[in-house]
Amino acid sequence: MEKTDKHSEYIAHLIQTLSDESMSSIDFDHLKVRLGEIGKELALHQDLQEQLQLLRDDYTQRIAGMIKAMAALERKTDAWGDALSLVDSLSSMGASELVDCYRRTAARFRDSFPASFGLLHQPRQCFTGSRDLSVYK
Repeated sequence: MEKTDKHSEYIAHLIQTLSDESMSSIDFDHLKVRLGEIGKELALHQDLQEQLQLLRDDYTQRIAGMIKAMAALERKTDAWGDALSLVDSLSSMGASELVDCYRRTAARFRDSFPASFGLLHQPRQCFTGSRDLSVYK
């Protein structure tokens, strides 16, 4: 973030210099170096934007899938309408809202489908002593 602030200050200074029509005071070698740095940062920024969009799309699809599965279980008539309105609102959520929504939805989903996560406790038999294993043939 510090580099971006320095670039912003330099760009503001450059704009001021251009508006004052004192182009002779511009150091074009320095300008060339700074523009190269800004170009690298813009490429990095573009890559980060693409990665962020990939993560947002994945979160949105996961949340939408869980919401639709839970709506299919509910017997209320307005469950699908509520589910679809929530799915539609996912694209307008910020990152922190999306993460919070994912956590809430995942917890509700685990409650709705406990067998999917091994949450149903089945009594296990303890094998104490020797048993005749021929009964399992």
